[in-house]
Amino acid sequence: MDDQSIPALWADLQRHLQGRVARLNDEISHYPTPIARCDQHLAALLEQRSVLYGRLQQMDELAAAIRTVETFLAARADAADDLETALRARLRAELANLEAA
Repeated sequence: MDDQSIPALWADLQRHLQGRVARLNDEISHYPTPIARCDQHLAALLEQRSVLYGRLQQMDELAAAIRTVETFLAARADAADDLETALRARLRAELANLEAA
C-alpha cells in the first residue's frame, strides 16, 4: 500500500471488511444442506460474519462521532472566551492534520 491519507485508508479498510462480509454471506447462502445442529464450520462462519458486522458498525459510529465534533467546532464559539476559541482552533487543526496524514 502506498502513502495514503487516513480517510483513504479508513475507506480501504471499510471496503475490505465489506468484501469479507459479502464473501461470507455468499458462502453461508450456498452452504450444503441439510445442516446438522453440531455443524462447527457453519457456526464459525456465522461468528466471523457477526464479528465483521460489529467492526463495521464501530467504524460507522466513529465516523459519525467525528462528524459530530466537526459540526460542533463549526458552530460559533463564545467570542468573549479566549480559551474556548483557542481550544477549538487546536481541535480543528488536529482534525485537519488527521485528514491530511
